[in-house]
Amino acid sequence: MKMMIGGKSRDCDSMWSGLTAVPGIGIAIVDPDGFVAYANPEINRLLRDDFSDSASGRHLRDLFPAEYVAERMEVMREVLMTGRPTLLRHIRGGRRIESMMCRVESDDGEPAVLTVSRQGTTEEDIESYRVVESRFADLGPLEALSRRELEVLALLGEGLQIAEIAQRLYRSPKTVEKHRAAISRKLGVPSRATLARIAHEADLRPQDSRLTRYNLSVRVAENGSVGEKEPPRSLREPSEAVN
Repeated sequence: MKMMIGGKSRDCDSMWSGLTAVPGIGIAIVDPDGFVAYANPEINRLLRDDFSDSASGRHLRDLFPAEYVAERMEVMREVLMTGRPTLLRHIRGGRRIESMMCRVESDDGEPAVLTVSRQGTTEEDIESYRVVESRFADLGPLEALSRRELEVLALLGEGLQIAEIAQRLYRSPKTVEKHRAAISRKLGVPSRATLARIAHEADLRPQDSRLTRYNLSVRVAENGSVGEKEPPRSLREPSEAVN
């Protein structure tokens, strides 16, 4: 297998065995038509709920909502056409995931896209590749929250106090505290500190409240841990809060 790096085709077979076995790193190879030629177990853990069934040999449309697939295919076409690596940032299960996409070629010269995914956000210099922010979000345990509640939770994750959040959102402290109480009730997490930790670990941002939601549902426990269940394939706009 060959990868386009810096505009040059380079042999990467020597890296493959080690890369696919790294914990927390999801690997997939997708052909230009959207069929998954290869998927390691970690990619299922990061992007899907069905651990018993490999994504290999299936089309992306069988795994994710159509609109989400269309966005991903658009990014892949650009990668295949230009050879320029692209970092796609998206939210899965209420946590931010980054997927680096690179053009690769089989030994017979057939092109495909190698996707390397992990949880978290890259802090290093990203000028050498394109960055795309997804329009969609699977909020997982945060799915029950309204748009305003998600904003409040994100600001709690930034370490802001109720009065500071009220000032940022142009609302009264009393209104913000009501939103905070509603968040605690919906997530079953009474501690404000735990709410802040959930938002911080998820790298949640206030603007995420405006993303179109697709639901691969998960739940949150009182200690903030995440449990998963079988995903519905639905997309919807975020609900609006009254205040």
